Amino acid sequence: MNRTFRLLMILWIGIVPDPLGLIAIAGADDVPSVDEILEMEKRIIETRKAIRSGRVVVVTRLTKFTQNPSQENVAKRYETYLKDDNIRADRSVGENRSQTIVTPDTMIRGFSDQHPVQVFGPETRPKIPQEVPDPRRLGIVNWFYDTINRHGYEEIVLNPNRDQFTVEAGTDAGEPVWKVQFRFSEGSSLRQPKFGEYWLSKSKGGMPVYIGIRVGEGEEQRTRSIKVELKEYESSRAWFPSQVILRFTEGGNVTTEEVTTVEEAVFEEDIPDDTFGIAGMGLPKGEIIDFDGKLATWDGQHVVRQDVDGSLPLDGAPAIGRRLLFFAISIVLAVLAGLLLSMRAKKKRLG
Repeated sequence: MNRTFRLLMILWIGIVPDPLGLIAIAGADDVPSVDEILEMEKRIIETRKAIRSGRVVVVTRLTKFTQNPSQENVAKRYETYLKDDNIRADRSVGENRSQTIVTPDTMIRGFSDQHPVQVFGPETRPKIPQEVPDPRRLGIVNWFYDTINRHGYEEIVLNPNRDQFTVEAGTDAGEPVWKVQFRFSEGSSLRQPKFGEYWLSKSKGGMPVYIGIRVGEGEEQRTRSIKVELKEYESSRAWFPSQVILRFTEGGNVTTEEVTTVEEAVFEEDIPDDTFGIAGMGLPKGEIIDFDGKLATWDGQHVVRQDVDGSLPLDGAPAIGRRLLFFAISIVLAVLAGLLLSMRAKKKRLG
């Protein structure tokens, strides 16, 4: 069959229309070529990035962590809101609660056991905030959910530094998949080459159901992989993970396993703008706010600034900590001044 015709058939004729343009491949019984696979990789990432708004609730739990077993079976819950370039995560671990909001201009952090709420402006906010896991990366980025933002979409899928591709038809739990394997042309060595693999579900939007990398062989082999269960969410007809299991192995033995379960996922819904500001955080009246280095309070409707020395540099450092520093310095200066006066008085008496 003509390659161009097959490519068009895979990418367009077989697509089930949906607002996100997610790939739902039908037909195309022939094994795709490498060029077709690369085009599919591009579409996978583009369609996931195209999710502009939504609400996703996930719970993560380390079921095995040989490095520190005390962290096993501790549930972490994230309720995440998305709207364009704004993202907010309400995180809870046991009795501890936190809220983090990131917008193009600000970053807001609030903690149940810490005051004040911290607000960082355009000059002081982190350039690449990593504290809010972006659920759009779930099932594509092969990493822990807490710090999933530290790894780009293209770390494995669509990575430009790959060669030695193979593509073959296979099955996963009885479902047809395309299994793609390759070698990383950078980061590999003759003694320990680095390989990658993923499986694309033919019946579930062409989305990955497995992604993994491996380095070395035998007892020295190390792997990192995710196994993905997909679900079609009614809100957008989007194939999105319902569960992701991350595993690390060394010499065939599992050393780390994290299970991330999606409890709720609603996409392309209207999220109120105040969700991404102080007004939407549910703060109690009188809550103290460190507003880019200046103290303020929340009166229940507005942020009310307090009288603070306006010459303080707006460097994002907590105002309370700076006040304590200035208080300590003033005490030291007062003690030194007292000593100087005492020494002068003694000198006059001796004279």
